Amino acid sequence: MLPTVVVARDAGAPGEADLVRLRTLGEGGMGRVELARQRSLERDVAIKSLPAETDAAAAASLLREARITGALEHPNIVPVHALALNDAGQPVLVMKRVEGVAWRALIHDPEHPAWQSARHDRIGRHVEILQQVCNAVHFAHSRRVVHRDVKPDNVMIGAFGEVYLLDWGIALRLDSPEDVASTALVGTPAYLAPEMLDGRESVGPWTDVYLLGASLHEALTGRPRHEGRTIRDVLRAAHESAPVEYEASVPWELGAICNRATSADPGARFASALEVRDALTDFLRHRGSVELGEEASRRLDELDAAVAAGCDEEAHRLSAECRFGFQQALRAWPENAAARAGMTAYLERAFALEVARRNPAAAGALLAEMPPERRADLEAQLEALGREIEAEARARADLTRLRHEGSFAISLRQRVVVQFGLVASLAVAGVLVLALEGRGVALFTLRNVAWAQALVIVVFLSALALGRRRLLANRVGRQYAVVITADMVACLGATLIGLAAGIPVATVTALCFVMCALTCVFAAVVFAQRFIELALALVAGAIGCVVFPDQVALVHIGMAVMSGLVTLRLRADADAA
Repeated sequence: MLPTVVVARDAGAPGEADLVRLRTLGEGGMGRVELARQRSLERDVAIKSLPAETDAAAAASLLREARITGALEHPNIVPVHALALNDAGQPVLVMKRVEGVAWRALIHDPEHPAWQSARHDRIGRHVEILQQVCNAVHFAHSRRVVHRDVKPDNVMIGAFGEVYLLDWGIALRLDSPEDVASTALVGTPAYLAPEMLDGRESVGPWTDVYLLGASLHEALTGRPRHEGRTIRDVLRAAHESAPVEYEASVPWELGAICNRATSADPGARFASALEVRDALTDFLRHRGSVELGEEASRRLDELDAAVAAGCDEEAHRLSAECRFGFQQALRAWPENAAARAGMTAYLERAFALEVARRNPAAAGALLAEMPPERRADLEAQLEALGREIEAEARARADLTRLRHEGSFAISLRQRVVVQFGLVASLAVAGVLVLALEGRGVALFTLRNVAWAQALVIVVFLSALALGRRRLLANRVGRQYAVVITADMVACLGATLIGLAAGIPVATVTALCFVMCALTCVFAAVVFAQRFIELALALVAGAIGCVVFPDQVALVHIGMAVMSGLVTLRLRADADAA
């Protein structure tokens, strides 16, 4: 038996009226909600009552809503203060007055004043609102009540951020045989779960999970989950509940939550409203990681542009920022699939850059960080690069060896020292011969020349043996030693032939000078052009021997001096090189 409550029409009503109507807040076919003043507690309340002319079914529906709502005492469900009969005998539901705005108004009005507190993070605010709705729904499910009409229109946002799930008029009590037996189709077509088209026997907590996902869908897209030109089209869309491919502006994790919650198969949905809330909590926790990954992806696009434009310095900076961004995103949330895919894409691009730069060590380090399934083709590229670099190294080594073997400058100083020693010895011997001949001692004979030449050969070969690591260090050095040795042996042979044939010493000396001149021409062509100067001097010496046969010793001294000068110039060339 319900108590009777007196509701006065104005503030001047008799004192026994505790509730005084102030104004109408809303009115529809199912009832009227009015703002009233509760005198005893000096507070404003909301009164829900039936129209003046109504039937027993409507009254029973209001009573049912009042009892369900009153039994669900939760911070996200509007408290019921009283259920009574008015003076006309009709039920009256007295509830807390909620001052705020419907969630749907926030979704469809981006300029609404309520956005002032969350203007920079509207998606985050929508998620927080839905988390509170999930709390209310999960609590109702724990009391065996299914709302069946969760939608943004039935969510009220209070002036201080409170969130209330309203309108429990068509809620289903799972432990009520009367509720379960009813087969009437109820709910809002644009949000219906597929099983709601089959009757109440298929409806359960999983249905509210669907409606939570449909509400999130509208919050993210600004459109209801089911659309169509006719009610038939809308109901067909509800029956199919096909997955939605969301735009890039919708965070992929939230899109995945929506599609899972609104799956056509109840078994594929979240197991409870609590799981939906936890998934939303995970999104908020992962959001920093997601934003870092998205920023790193933008840097990756800029890196591609910098590489295409040939801006190496800019590419190097962007590469470092890109890598750091993906690393931070994965450190914050290791399961961030988008960041992991972005990191793999970055590694592949960085690998390609290092391959282009021919840096196998850096490319190998990048390859080691990639997932195993992405390595096969890249390993082949790295191996091919290694083979190319090895071939180039061998080619460079061969070229270096060839240059070393063919360089006259290698050990030139050592050869100059030996050659200058020989020339100085010849000059001293010539001076000694002249001095002794001035005293009547004849030393400049072919026999003495032959002995002197043989001694020079022995000294030269000894010098080669002692200094072979330097003097014979390359092919040119060995060839030079062979040419000089052959020239000296040829001159010794000519001298011996001249001695045997009785040819004058001046003639044999001229012949030796000519042979030496030819050797110098060969040396000028093969080793250094500077030898052509010595060749010319030797030709002049040969002519001098023929023209002045009595001054052969003096010519020898002149040739020794000329050879010394050329030798010194060869050394100067070596120093300059």
